[in-house]
Amino acid sequence: KSIVEFDFGYTRWGVHDRVHFNNDPSDALNDIIFNAIGKTSPGNDKGYRDSFSLHLGGKYDLTDKMTLMAGTLFYTKAVPDFHYTPAVADSNRYGISGGIGYRLHERLNGDLSYIFLIGKNNVDREAVLGTNLDGRYTSVYNEFVLNATFLWEDLFQRKYAGKIDDGAKPII
Repeated sequence: KSIVEFDFGYTRWGVHDRVHFNNDPSDALNDIIFNAIGKTSPGNDKGYRDSFSLHLGGKYDLTDKMTLMAGTLFYTKAVPDFHYTPAVADSNRYGISGGIGYRLHERLNGDLSYIFLIGKNNVDREAVLGTNLDGRYTSVYNEFVLNATFLWEDLFQRKYAGKIDDGAKPII
């Protein structure tokens, strides 16, 4: 049995005028960085844009107990170049994933997956700290995920209208 799925996501980052960090005073350089990331002067918002994401994935049941999974994804960046800072790794991101699932018990599944994500951003502007941020920035993420799922479905007998459920739909 094979399944292919597609997902479109939309995030309204544009509603955020600024992001606030509550940080303890540490030193002047850290305060400058926190202010650059999260705070703006009045009338000068961060210019965050709404962004979207696309996901395409599939799974294939190799046996009754083993499933293979694979997918790809794309996210658009929300932070415009004029507010880019390397401390916030926001860029268009592309990724691929793969994994294997195994039914350990009638009610317990285990999954192991790997996700590779890369983000690229070209910047041409002055930095907040008085230096130049011109350049190409690349972020690379490698993520391993181990997941366990317990299936609660039909764990307990259900009663509908005084009758024990035998798998039929509830009586309304």
